Amino acid sequence: MKYFTLIFFLTISNCESKKEMITDDELASILNNSIIKYHQTKEDKYLDSAYFKLKQNKSYNDSELTNPNLQLTITLLMNLKEYDELEKLLTNTKYLNEYNRINTLNITKYMKLKDTDKSKADSYIKDNLTIINDSLNKKPKDSLMYADYFSMRMFLVGKENTLNEIDSMESSQHEYSKVFYKILQESIESFPDEMLSKQ
Repeated sequence: MKYFTLIFFLTISNCESKKEMITDDELASILNNSIIKYHQTKEDKYLDSAYFKLKQNKSYNDSELTNPNLQLTITLLMNLKEYDELEKLLTNTKYLNEYNRINTLNITKYMKLKDTDKSKADSYIKDNLTIINDSLNKKPKDSLMYADYFSMRMFLVGKENTLNEIDSMESSQHEYSKVFYKILQESIESFPDEMLSKQ
């Protein structure tokens, strides 16, 4: 009887454990909805709830996340300031192209150090700028690269100086539309101030 009771409780426990696991499809919906609600309300409870669910996903625990869950998880961990965990994810993942992986990894390292060792933190952003400039030299008309370029400049010189640099580029280079420059400016202006170091 005791043996039967033990088996019974082990079975129940195992079933509950399986029920608690979050599938990749479920995770995508949870992460997407939670991030949207967080940006609408600025309430951390949505991020915390999504983080709890993330820990119940096998792909995340096995470092096997693929898109869209990988990108959503990067956004979640960045908003939660879980930089150590994000650095580990970016170091181990095989499902992000190398440019985006290195770029995001360097930003994560910057975030970890920006308030304690600004010189070291800035070195990671400068590494990104080197990569971006190399890409621009190969494809000078790649407008998406300029979005990355000015984002990195913002980390180094702040929003106001970066907006001035965009204005200067607009004055000297007329191959891009006013809409392009407006989008660049709005992306800089809307970036959360708390994620930048004090200039």
